[in-house]
Amino acid sequence: MHTVMEKMDEEWKRIFTSLIEEGMARDEFHCADARAATWRITLFLDGLAVQMIARRGVPKKKKKEAAAWMREHAAAELGIDVESLGSRR
Repeated sequence: MHTVMEKMDEEWKRIFTSLIEEGMARDEFHCADARAATWRITLFLDGLAVQMIARRGVPKKKKKEAAAWMREHAAAELGIDVESLGSRR
């Protein structure tokens, strides 16, 4: 199970890094290191996911707040305006 999960995580990060690199090539994202940005974004996302799972029954308001934090964090990592990521209502 560990090996399968590790391969899935590596593939997820490879795809994520590739998407960031594409955005950088089109001058849509502005970060120094796509791989490092990928790691920081996914670590933040993983941490939020653990908290949401650990706290079953999290109020909808808190879920929306966590989603906003994720958008803010990703925007900061990618050097873009958070508004360009949109929001889910």
